[in-house]
Amino acid sequence: MKKVLVLAKSMEMGGTEIALLNLLKLLVKEDIEIKLLLIEKKGVLLSEVPQKIQIEEIDFDDNVIFERMINKDISDKTYTLFQKAIGKIVRIKYRSKVDLDKFLIGKVKTTKEYYDLLLDFHGYGYFLTAYGALGVEAKKKALWFHDENLWWTKNVQYYFKYYDKLFCVSNAVKNTLKKMYPNYSEKISVVLNCIDTEEIIKKSNEDIDLNDFTGVNKILTIGRLEEQKGIDIAIQIAEILQKRKICFQWYIIGDGSCKSQLMQQAEEANVLEKFHFLGMKTNPYPYIKKCDLYVQPSRHEGYGLSILEARVLNKAIVATDLAPIREQIINEYNGILVDIVPELFSDKIEMLLKNQKLIERIEDNLKKEDVNFKTEVQIVLSLL
Repeated sequence: MKKVLVLAKSMEMGGTEIALLNLLKLLVKEDIEIKLLLIEKKGVLLSEVPQKIQIEEIDFDDNVIFERMINKDISDKTYTLFQKAIGKIVRIKYRSKVDLDKFLIGKVKTTKEYYDLLLDFHGYGYFLTAYGALGVEAKKKALWFHDENLWWTKNVQYYFKYYDKLFCVSNAVKNTLKKMYPNYSEKISVVLNCIDTEEIIKKSNEDIDLNDFTGVNKILTIGRLEEQKGIDIAIQIAEILQKRKICFQWYIIGDGSCKSQLMQQAEEANVLEKFHFLGMKTNPYPYIKKCDLYVQPSRHEGYGLSILEARVLNKAIVATDLAPIREQIINEYNGILVDIVPELFSDKIEMLLKNQKLIERIEDNLKKEDVNFKTEVQIVLSLL
C-alpha cells in the first residue's frame, strides 16, 4: 500500500483547514495509507478527520523553545516580546532562515519514514515547507499556495527545487506565482480547494439554535478577523447603509487577532445594533442557508472557499472584484462583483435588498451550476 504524508499547522476552523479536511475525506477513499503530521495536534476539525488517517504532532527536542519559534500559542504581547528576543539570538547565530530551518529540522524527534507522496498543504512560508523539503524522504512532493498575495514566498523559495509540483488554488494564484518564479513554470499548476457539496447541503439542514441570527435582510460574512478579509470595510459599509436608513442585520462568523479592534470600530461607528460578531461556528451552513445576502469584502483571496460554499447553497453574493473570485462569479449572473470601495459596496447591497427579482434570478442561475472536484483529486493521485 502506498504511503502519503500530509503536513499542516493544525486543524483549527479556517478556510485552509476546511479545504484540507475535504481533500483528506476524498483521498481516504483510495487504497492508500495516509498520515497527517501537524505542528499542533489541536483544533475543532480534528474530530472530523477520517479515523483511517493517522494523526501525529511534530515532536522537537527542547520543544518549549522550538514550538514557540515556529508557533503562536501564547498571548500576542508575550509572543511579540518573545519573538523579538529569539530573533536577536537567531540573527547572531544563523545568517539565514535556511540555516535556522536546518537547525530546527535537526531537532525534530519524529521517526523518519519513506513515503510515496508528501503534501505540504499549509504553505504560507512555514517551517513545514523546509521540513517537507529536507526532513522527509518521499518519491514525490507537492507544495500548496492558497493566496494571491505571495510576499511570503521569499522565505521558502530556496525549497521549491525539492518539490515536484507547486499547486495553486486558482488560476490567479498560478499566474502570479509564474510571474514571480518563471524558472519553475513547469512545476506550477492549479488544484482547486475541494469541498463536499453533499455534506454542506446536509449540514445546512441540521436543526440548530439560530436565536443569534434574526431580523429582516440578514447579511452574512464568514472569515478570519484579520486584515485580509476586510471586516473593517464591512463595518464602513454597514455605517453607510445605516445612514441611508436601509433595513438590515449583518452577522460575522469567525475569529481572529483583530476582533477587539473591529468591535471598537463598530462601536465608534455606532452600528453594534446592526453588526454582530458571532464568533466561530463549527457548522456555519445553516447560517448561510438562512441569510438573505452573502457579502465578502476581502482585500485578497486565493480562491474564496466561503464564496464557494455560499454558491453551493444558492445564495446571492456580493464580493470584491478580485481575479480569483472572477473564477467563481460572473458579474450580475451568479453574483455581484464590486471594487473594494465602501460606497460602491453599499450601492450594490442596497440595490439587491431592494430588488428581490434580481436576487431570485441570481439564485436560479446558481442552481444550474455543477460543482464537483473529481478532477482535482485525480491530479493529486496522479503523483502516486
